[in-house]
Amino acid sequence: MLSLSVLPPLLERRIGVAIVGLGQQGFHLLEEMLSLRQNYPLDIIALSDLDPARLDKAAQRVPTALLSPHYESTIAAKGVNAVMIATPDASHALIAERALALGCDLYIEPPLARRSDDVQQLAVLAERHNAVIQLGMHDLNQPLYRTARRIIQSRILGKISRVDISLPPPQWRHSSSISAPFERERFLLGTTGRQWDDHFIANWALFKEFSDGHAVLELCRKAEILRSLMAVEFPDRVTAEGGNFIGSDARTHPDTFHALLTYARGFLVSFSMGLGQDCFRFYGTQGRLDLIERKIVLNTPTTALSSALSADLATISGENSLSHHINNWLAAVQYRQKPRLGMDAVRRQVRLSEAVLKAYEQDKGIL
Repeated sequence: MLSLSVLPPLLERRIGVAIVGLGQQGFHLLEEMLSLRQNYPLDIIALSDLDPARLDKAAQRVPTALLSPHYESTIAAKGVNAVMIATPDASHALIAERALALGCDLYIEPPLARRSDDVQQLAVLAERHNAVIQLGMHDLNQPLYRTARRIIQSRILGKISRVDISLPPPQWRHSSSISAPFERERFLLGTTGRQWDDHFIANWALFKEFSDGHAVLELCRKAEILRSLMAVEFPDRVTAEGGNFIGSDARTHPDTFHALLTYARGFLVSFSMGLGQDCFRFYGTQGRLDLIERKIVLNTPTTALSSALSADLATISGENSLSHHINNWLAAVQYRQKPRLGMDAVRRQVRLSEAVLKAYEQDKGIL
């Protein structure tokens, strides 16, 4: 992790930013970049989205930016040397390849690419151009997880043998109007076999054509958090089941999903998505840690240490983890150092994603 207090003086290099994709997450990235301009020699040069209404909204925030529905001209604009990508997942590798070929650094919402072969090709390009790549899993910066790491490392829970994680299923977006003119064919990237109306396009993340699915992406995020909290690298075994059991809408990703990850260090992770309450809980031989309810329950009498950690957990205040993560990327770009979640994180994410999809999609035994 980069610490600004120990970095050398700023290099005389302006960071020229292009943002491709101005939906909800892309607009968050834009707002954070605007707030960080005071800390870096930073120019927001070009912005891109296929939806004209989104471009109009962004233009109100950055009147001087070049606007285009085409990412090619956006990332090739004069002065651009850093690109942020927040488009549908299926387009990430295509846009990243073009940006890296132009010598740009990247901040990209996961995944960088959906398959390992594509990641390897992009890694070669990145190394050739000495590009700084940051994967946009900013969750790791939350104060909650920093406190959880201290609790786990203190060993007051004893040996952790099980972790339970549960999330609600993604919901359909009911507001699905897309402003004209919208270049539908550019969005679809040759996808056929379905009538892709505005409603389906607005809900692209629910379809296999454009994404590996909410469950798989969230599982990869949580696995990266567990890596940080418990100092583990990668699970040894993965099993997965699920289906569309809640409703009968057109989504092709499951609305109910359950995966089990077995780690060689001797613990099991249960990850589920479906109806029910959120859960993120660690079970140890001496007690449990609940990150949703923010409490520690011990099997033995409390100590001064456990009381202090419980108090810290209960009084955590909100913090802008996205701002910290982007700040880390900008510092890495400016000083040409490794960011917090670079190509190693990219490789872990795609490797686990492929393993989970293989476990889910393989032939199941029928009783």
